[in-house]
Amino acid sequence: MNKNEFVINGTINERTFGDAVNFASEVVNLGLKNIIVFINSTGGSVNNGLAIYDLFKSLPCNITTVALGNCFSIATVIFSLGEKRFIGKNTKFLIHSCSYRAVENSEANAYELKNIINSMEDDNSTIINCYLSAKNFIMPKKHLEEIFASGKDVRYTLKELLLYGFATAPLEDLKEVFNVKNWYIQLITF
Repeated sequence: MNKNEFVINGTINERTFGDAVNFASEVVNLGLKNIIVFINSTGGSVNNGLAIYDLFKSLPCNITTVALGNCFSIATVIFSLGEKRFIGKNTKFLIHSCSYRAVENSEANAYELKNIINSMEDDNSTIINCYLSAKNFIMPKKHLEEIFASGKDVRYTLKELLLYGFATAPLEDLKEVFNVKNWYIQLITF
């Protein structure tokens, strides 16, 4: 195959991670030097999203990310790993702290709840550090910590995304994105 695209279109979960592992294997086996990750996702599993982030971050190639449609929650972390990060002019972008979804009829004692809270706080810290490690990201750590402590969903405009360095450029001409060699396509839909 002669393509290098990975598309996240939907919820980030175990299947997304499995497909990312298969894609990463192809990238390494083919010796690709550039890949593009397209994202249209409202988020999903923090664990699987961070696993994809770490997996792609370890690839020996340049990564360009492109957000179109929605880029929410853990999808924003995957978006942040791109050296070049293009954002569609009508893309909705949202960050927030981790949340916990209790299973119906489940129970937890105080110790278990404290462990859940500690795990969520660790994940929040990890997510903040992922953002801060993005090239040209300039939002102060304190500001991110305040957002995550508030528990609120925070949306950003295109102008704000460029100002803070979440994105490096608006998506205006696909030639900028596709100006790479060695293509591989992997499409994930849910």
